[in-house]
Amino acid sequence: MDVCKKQALEDNRFLMGVAQLVKERNVIFSLLKTYLDYQLQNRNFRQLEVIKMHLMRANIHIAASTLTSSSFSLGATLAVVAGLNISLPIGRNIGRVVGVAAGGLGIYGVVQNAADSAKRLQLMHPPYYHALYVRELEMMYFLVESSLMRAGGLKNEWLSDYEIAEVLMKLMGKA
Repeated sequence: MDVCKKQALEDNRFLMGVAQLVKERNVIFSLLKTYLDYQLQNRNFRQLEVIKMHLMRANIHIAASTLTSSSFSLGATLAVVAGLNISLPIGRNIGRVVGVAAGGLGIYGVVQNAADSAKRLQLMHPPYYHALYVRELEMMYFLVESSLMRAGGLKNEWLSDYEIAEVLMKLMGKA
């Protein structure tokens, strides 16, 4: 694919991501829920209990009436989104994206940043990238990239039970 076609595709995917951001207003929730669904998808009840116990030691309680990967992922995502640790850098990024998209000036830098971030994700975590791509959110991944990187959520494609608990604690500002 030549450079112009690639740039046009990135621009189009970015605009679809901005449309999702404006339409849903819970893009951060969707990005994090997709990440946790991906990390928890093949965990059994015992493994989820181990993660839950690690979190409880840090005074983090995830409420789920039945402990399935889906219910646990939902509860954990709600807890992370409610946490202050992740809201400040993300809030700045969202404000910049919406401001630039509304103003139409300087959008190339934001689109390029989003494209670079999506490309890194595609190389590091193809299944997570694909899940975001299907939802037209891969170009919005840059909104949570720095938080996931700082929390260690992207150091391995598949994390152990303990590592997932550690990532959640860091995202919630408890570790």
